[in-house]
Amino acid sequence: MSTGKHPLKPKPIKLGRYATAYANRPPTKRLEHWSWKMQMNGAKSASISLGRLPINQVLSAMKATCQERAPLQYAEQAKRQTFENLMEQWYLDVVAPRAPEAPIRAEYKLSKRTVLNYRNTKKQLALLAPNLLLDDLNVQRVQELVSALQRKYAPRTVQLHITTLRQILSWAWKKQKIAVELTVISRRPKGDRGYVNNRHTPTDEDVAQLLSTMRMCALKKMVYIGWKTGARTGEICDLQWKDIYKDRSGCWIRFSGKTGTRRCPIEQSVYEEILGFKELGAQPTQRLFKVSYRSNCSAQLRRSCELRGIEPFTIYGLRRLRVDVLQRQGIEPAVYEQIMGHSMRIAQEIYRTTNAQDLQNVLRKEAEPSSSEASEELLTGLIGRLGLSLEEALLKLMG
Repeated sequence: MSTGKHPLKPKPIKLGRYATAYANRPPTKRLEHWSWKMQMNGAKSASISLGRLPINQVLSAMKATCQERAPLQYAEQAKRQTFENLMEQWYLDVVAPRAPEAPIRAEYKLSKRTVLNYRNTKKQLALLAPNLLLDDLNVQRVQELVSALQRKYAPRTVQLHITTLRQILSWAWKKQKIAVELTVISRRPKGDRGYVNNRHTPTDEDVAQLLSTMRMCALKKMVYIGWKTGARTGEICDLQWKDIYKDRSGCWIRFSGKTGTRRCPIEQSVYEEILGFKELGAQPTQRLFKVSYRSNCSAQLRRSCELRGIEPFTIYGLRRLRVDVLQRQGIEPAVYEQIMGHSMRIAQEIYRTTNAQDLQNVLRKEAEPSSSEASEELLTGLIGRLGLSLEEALLKLMG
């Protein structure tokens, strides 16, 4: 990736609070790496040249130079190294050399989405553990980070962050950055500690009861849209007013998610109800929900359910409910997949649940004669009672 004549300039690299390295001269046809200069924080001396180095070797060169120039000061500062700085070192050593713009073979590069996920994890862990020193990093502190993630984010996001956290700690142990090997236990909290059973599927009565007792707010809008469409949390949060529209074929909501853009049909009454949420003067490109609402809607929904004596559920639970409704209606697989944005196989393996109504329907089907049995019985009656031949009975049945 480049801007103009030169490649994109790397960001400054920090060695804790002790030194900072800056990219100085860009690569040339003969020299493929940036030239780096280091400034020791608080020092009055001029910048120290590190030479032309790959980005993943800059930190090692900074440490060696600091130990050579001021070993006592560096030893004292190394004790004060933070967890945030450790994550930055891991990123430069593991992720940056395999970034999409890195000069390596394509099969060894990470995808843009993977790199973005790593960056987000670094950012969120830094926010949850500001100024955490490596000397204070232990198993208990790591589990506190995991618990904080579980209280703040949805299970899938938590699992993504925990996987990255494991990679960082494993790398730190192998590189001898930390004194002991730290493990991460991702057991989800239960009960009053904030965990909501993500596999619980509410009933239509539960959702209707919740909505009928709520005042008009962002949570009520989200639950209603999730109930009527079965959309994912992120898809609902990304909705703009122009995505709710009506044409000659009917009323629609357009969702854009991980499976692409799709249209979901809605009834006229649902269309009018959603338009009733619209504030006066709202523009077509205006969002229905604030960007920050995605991360805190789960906790609000849990509290709202508990206040009303309803077993807590999630927006994901509303998606499961919608899947159940569509499958009970016998919607064709191709139509179903276009509405829900996933395959019928995934629905049957992950989303589909059974309830008392499904079990009772088995008895009703057993009690009702099949259509073939009923036709055979009628045909036998016509032949026996009326004395008709087989051909005449068939003509009689066909009208």
